[in-house]
Amino acid sequence: MSSTTVLYAVWSLLPLGFLAMALWSYLERLSGKAQLQDNASLLKQFLFVFACVVVSIALDHFTLKWLADDLLGGQIPLGVFQVALLPVVLLIGAKIVGPSAAIRISKAPHFSDRPARTKPRRGSKS
Repeated sequence: MSSTTVLYAVWSLLPLGFLAMALWSYLERLSGKAQLQDNASLLKQFLFVFACVVVSIALDHFTLKWLADDLLGGQIPLGVFQVALLPVVLLIGAKIVGPSAAIRISKAPHFSDRPARTKPRRGSKS
């Protein structure tokens, strides 16, 4: 088994993990249990990571050897580029696609909004 085949197998574990979590979330919804994750967002994450893996494999197959050998003169081994390729594609893809949804944090109650204490605190002098 070549090192490229092992690398592709490791790359494919990431989207398969998201697919497994999406299926698990779907089964939780069918069983009536409280869902820990939203299966629609997990499915979107699976599709995004799967597309990035496909792009990484295509780039590795068609352009990476040229980049490592011809452009850089073979000074850096091809394996270094292959290992760094998927994280770079994921980063570029995330910059292109952008965030999935706005993160909203509800306003925390102000200390003056809390009801006043009627009893003194334990251990305090009053």
